[in-house]
Amino acid sequence: MKLWQADPLRRLEVIPDPVQELLPLPVVPDWEQQVARAGRLTGLIDRHLNYEERGRRMLRGEKLTPIGLCPEQRVQMLTDVRMASHS
Repeated sequence: MKLWQADPLRRLEVIPDPVQELLPLPVVPDWEQQVARAGRLTGLIDRHLNYEERGRRMLRGEKLTPIGLCPEQRVQMLTDVRMASHS
């Protein structure tokens, strides 16, 4: 009694890619501008967090994160980030 039967071997044709592109692919055309902008924005966020850390008693090695800010401080930071991101 045969429970299964093997499928015949199927061969797939490998079709060469007709489009030859140089590597690395230009995924984001304005990458350098976006990296510079992200650097400015993260610097702004770091500045806000460092300022707020100075007014608190923090444990050695402890870093302040945006979740540790009060609502007013979060709004101030996001307002600055929004203004900086649109300029």
